[in-house]
Amino acid sequence: MDLDREKIKPRISRLRFYTLVVEVSSYVWITIFMLFNCMLLCIYNAINQCISKQKP
Repeated sequence: MDLDREKIKPRISRLRFYTLVVEVSSYVWITIFMLFNCMLLCIYNAINQCISKQKP
């Protein structure tokens, strides 16, 4: 019984570690995506301002 428990414990901890890594990576990807969207919006606005300034 004790041996079985010792075998199961590392699996559970490994699973927790993987879920934690997945959660953290998903948050990181979301933040990167948001920053990328903000950058695209800023570039788009800058280009629109340049185009509107060039028009007579």
